[in-house]
Amino acid sequence: MDSALKYISKAHNRAKLIGPYGTKERCFGDLNLAKIFIKRKNFEAALLNASNAIKQSMVNNYADVKCYGYYRAAMAFEGLQRYDSAFHYFDLALKQAQNNDLKNVEANILRSKAYLALELDQFEEAANSLEEYSRKQALQTKRNQSASVSYLVERAKEAQQKISELEKNQIKTQEQLKQRNLWIFIAIILFALFAIGILLFFWNQRRTLRQRFEAEKIEKELMQSLIRTINSQMNPHFVFNALNSVQDLILQKDIRNSNIYLGKFADLMRQTLDYSQKNTISLNQELDTIKLYLEPEKLRFGEEFSFEISSTLDAEELQNKSIPSLLLQPYIENAIKHGLLHKTGDKKLTINITKVNNKLQIAILDNGIGREQSKVINARREQNHTSFAMKANEQRLKLVKESLDIDISL
Repeated sequence: MDSALKYISKAHNRAKLIGPYGTKERCFGDLNLAKIFIKRKNFEAALLNASNAIKQSMVNNYADVKCYGYYRAAMAFEGLQRYDSAFHYFDLALKQAQNNDLKNVEANILRSKAYLALELDQFEEAANSLEEYSRKQALQTKRNQSASVSYLVERAKEAQQKISELEKNQIKTQEQLKQRNLWIFIAIILFALFAIGILLFFWNQRRTLRQRFEAEKIEKELMQSLIRTINSQMNPHFVFNALNSVQDLILQKDIRNSNIYLGKFADLMRQTLDYSQKNTISLNQELDTIKLYLEPEKLRFGEEFSFEISSTLDAEELQNKSIPSLLLQPYIENAIKHGLLHKTGDKKLTINITKVNNKLQIAILDNGIGREQSKVINARREQNHTSFAMKANEQRLKLVKESLDIDISL
């Protein structure tokens, strides 16, 4: 009972929050509270809620709410032993029920009025109410039975009609099922033949592609192996040139610069050994290696020699652009050896990196003696051989272009 009162009160408060005065939700909230309070014998509270329901029912003229409100008020007055008021509200509720054809509640009102009359020894009133109650109850029972019989007959007719329709549909479905099964069988056969054909086609395509892939893989591995071999041949060339530079500084008794040069040379060798195992490195890594190569050269030549690396690319592009590893060093070495070595005065080497038509362009420039004069000096010294590193690089670029599909040229 306490739980019922708790939840009905919460529902009633909620109805008052979301709905205006006079809504059916608020009316029934008061009616339900009145019913609970009557059962708890709190008749004053029950009468208050019943009165609220009656007042609110008049806003929207809810006949059923008004009838139940009168009925709850009569029950509350009975509990308060205010019997005249109880009979008055029983009569109001009974009139409201009769005027609005509320037959079930009418029977209940007559029964409650008869019990109150019996309790007060008003036998004539009690007899009249019980007689009317019995008559109403009998009529209601008869109506209910009639309605039940009509409902059952109607349901039986509907059931028979559905059975007939089901039988017809079943025969039709069986015919359709036979036809569908035939088409399904034909479709399965055709699909199986098609699937076998597709599988054979793809199996043959896959075998061809696998064979082609294996052939390309072998060819690529051979080219990469050759590239690594050429790189490994270039490492002794670096060592030979570097040791010549150290030897020159030692002969000049320049111990300090010899130590600096050897430190730079060690860093250069570490990077060269590392990068020679890779097909490509970032442009940034290549430029770091070039700086390690040029800084000892500056020590060897002294203040007369200077170099500059300029780029129109930003830091991200320098890091993301890849070129064949150790690509630039042989060309820089060639510029120093044949262009700047025999020049007197300032010796300047410039490396310009730009993008032309969305392609990377690297230019190596020097203010040396020029190619024609270099040829004369080399002819006089009978040095007609071409640098090994230059030849190796040309062969290497050809292989890189074929294996890595890079558009690269000198």
